[in-house]
Amino acid sequence: MEFIKDLSFNQQFIRTLGHAARGGADLGECLALIPRIIPGNFESWHDAFHQLGNQLRENAAQESSKQHFFSAGKKLLRASNYYRTAYFFLEENPGDPRIKERLEESKESFAKALDFLAIPHVMIQIPFEGSSLPAILYPSAVPDAKLLIDTGGGDSTLEELYFQSAVAARERGYHCLTFEGPGQGSVLRLGKTPFRPDWEVVIKAVLDFIDKTYPAMKSRVALRGDSFGGYLAVRAAAYEKRIKACVVNPGIFGVSKGLEKLPGAMMTSLLFALKPALRFKIKSRYMRFGVKNLQEMKERCREYTLEGKIKNISCPTLVFDNEEEHLTQGEALKLYQTLECPKKYYVFKKEQRSGGHCQPFLPHETEEVLFDWLDEVLSIT
Repeated sequence: MEFIKDLSFNQQFIRTLGHAARGGADLGECLALIPRIIPGNFESWHDAFHQLGNQLRENAAQESSKQHFFSAGKKLLRASNYYRTAYFFLEENPGDPRIKERLEESKESFAKALDFLAIPHVMIQIPFEGSSLPAILYPSAVPDAKLLIDTGGGDSTLEELYFQSAVAARERGYHCLTFEGPGQGSVLRLGKTPFRPDWEVVIKAVLDFIDKTYPAMKSRVALRGDSFGGYLAVRAAAYEKRIKACVVNPGIFGVSKGLEKLPGAMMTSLLFALKPALRFKIKSRYMRFGVKNLQEMKERCREYTLEGKIKNISCPTLVFDNEEEHLTQGEALKLYQTLECPKKYYVFKKEQRSGGHCQPFLPHETEEVLFDWLDEVLSIT
């Protein structure tokens, strides 16, 4: 499904557009930007979404001055997502000050939106190795309801996870906890802390906090991971037995396969010159993984594998896959076939026009499969 004649731009456009179902975008607002976005021109992408975010934030200020808080909140939810989208293609240069500026605008807009919309939530700082991880708890009205923890993905933010998990969780009567760990959101972009392969250490800190602060929630805990979170969540489940169910969308067994196919440094430099989109895809991840060059990136990513760990996973696991998957082809099926725990494999078909990676155009079906399965497996734990 093509909106913009640039594969990378089109994929991210679809990602942002997909959040319309949960209040994170409006179709007309996004479609109106297309004539202003020049394929391959990162500045045009940034400026289009930044200006849209600014416009909505200004309109929200006018609405709130007239006591129209609900309308203001809805506008600010969308603005928060557009600010996140705006800085995405700036990250080949992690020192660009606009990344921090847009991230902070996204966070500020989102926080105001939650207040204006009177959405029950608790802003949290989870203690972690001498610092803290930002989190938001969206509580159910039932103290001992099931708890879904969304561990995010490779470039998600705390704010984006509201659209991905929290809205549907609240509708279903679940507690929902979203957070940012090393390599994610503000922990990376403001705190400069990159990813780590031993994600069970991160999840342990999250669950320790739940056990201590919200003990009524600890007995029926599910962990969700989307995109790169499809590795992170399963890795954590291999070691952390307090997780009673795991959902990965899509499943990822290891992350180094694509990198290993790249040639040596000299040929890769030539390839990067010929293919700016590939250059961005690789170099924008240097910051996330705490490396300085391609060779270091290859070495670091070899640490992110479930080889030898998969047998430790005992909780029921739901693995999503997609016939239109363009980033992790074959990984979900490999993971599913290797799992020895109770498991389910759900594939989105090409004819469903799901939007590809993480099926952004089928959020409702994703939620229906996910929560129906969780209701079943968590009811017998």
